Amino acid sequence: IDGILNSLALDEGETEISWTQMKSIAKGVRFDVSEDVYFIKVHDAEDKMVFKIYLSPGGEFGKQDHDCLEETTIIKGNLIDDFHPEVVYGVGETVTWQPGELHKPICSIQSIWKATKTKVKWQT
Repeated sequence: IDGILNSLALDEGETEISWTQMKSIAKGVRFDVSEDVYFIKVHDAEDKMVFKIYLSPGGEFGKQDHDCLEETTIIKGNLIDDFHPEVVYGVGETVTWQPGELHKPICSIQSIWKATKTKVKWQT
């Protein structure tokens, strides 16, 4: 898990957090990415995982991509993809990242996100 957390926190090195790596994360356990960001896996099914993400103002992830679809809904606060900082997603909005799409999610105010990871059909 330490390798996954380092990849989620840093902008350097390996950016992909794979489906297999995310499946290894225990459900219901708090994992600190940094002092400003933590997450809890709240759902784990064969083809879908859901994470609740809690961020302090200015909280951010490192650059990342996944081999699955990611749909992140803003429950509280906002979300900005540092690769597209002109767009600020607000409460109730969802941002979608395709498999392999590099992104760097950040927030400017205290935020809660729900990130749904869905296995794509070519994955076995």
